[in-house]
Amino acid sequence: MVECAWSRCVAAAVLAAAVTGGCTTKMTVRQYPPFYDPKLESVAVVEFANDTLRPQAGQFLARRLANKLKANGTYADVLGPKELKTRLFEADLILPPHADANTIAARLRKLGGIQAFITGTVRSFAADRGTYLEIDDYGYGAWGYGRYYRRHWGVMGASFPIYRRYAMAEAHVAAQASLIRVADGKVIHATPGVVGVRVRSTDGPAMLVDEILSQAANAAAERLLATFAIVRRQVKLHKRKDLRTARRLESNELKFTGDFRADEEQMLVVLHLPAAAARNRFRLTVRRKGRHDVLAEEQFTWSAEDTRRVFVFSPRALVAAGGTGDFEVRFHSGERTVLKRKFEIEK
Repeated sequence: MVECAWSRCVAAAVLAAAVTGGCTTKMTVRQYPPFYDPKLESVAVVEFANDTLRPQAGQFLARRLANKLKANGTYADVLGPKELKTRLFEADLILPPHADANTIAARLRKLGGIQAFITGTVRSFAADRGTYLEIDDYGYGAWGYGRYYRRHWGVMGASFPIYRRYAMAEAHVAAQASLIRVADGKVIHATPGVVGVRVRSTDGPAMLVDEILSQAANAAAERLLATFAIVRRQVKLHKRKDLRTARRLESNELKFTGDFRADEEQMLVVLHLPAAAARNRFRLTVRRKGRHDVLAEEQFTWSAEDTRRVFVFSPRALVAAGGTGDFEVRFHSGERTVLKRKFEIEK
């Protein structure tokens, strides 16, 4: 009886998780930084200032960021710290150590061909490796038979803890950075504060200190990349709430419904998207349920100011094109249908 009850509880929990998970779907968007301008094409990454005890931290993180910017493709021309030093040397220009933004901008103006540069400071660049003990399980030892409690006989023994030694490596990298315009030395965009990443490894043989530190630096560079470049990001949408059909009442309020009349002039489609979808192109289509021919379509670019947009379709026009009955409005990202909403138009 206990096992059956336990099984029912597990089944109920799994079903609840499945139902909850079924309410959402994921969509990949191109997340644009708020300052994005396609005219900004050439960027240099200056060696970061180093506020840590590791002498190569500033150079190491700046190079990682530059490599990611080159692979990313947001900017047509990216100069890393090493390439920038070479070009400055060839032009007989020197960038003083710990130079401020205005000094760097002045040198790059003389160099020419660079519209903006990224500079920053590494605040943390540390790693450690060690071992620890855990009680992994309990063993049971038996050493023979003995009499206990009146006339009963049985195995005598005792439980004891089994200690296991585990290895662990951990690293923390943190930095802050700014994108500066070369023309006037003004900040175009900056991290809102210090961007920090902590990486821990406990599975299998412990990573070496340099390995875990490199992994943390890579993750920190990814965070910085998302601040200054276009990156792909997955966003979550609610299937029932983020795409709905509605009718506008005389009070100007929206009444969400899936039932419309054939003589109505307006049917509203309400779409919610997160801010990360800004600047992305999308499409809404309306078709008869179970058919592929599109009866109405709306293409649009999502705005950073929008949390919700309302689109207007005509039930009268849809009936003229496809008759009365069951319809679907679909939300598309590229070739993929992300959300669907069923509705009905009656005579």
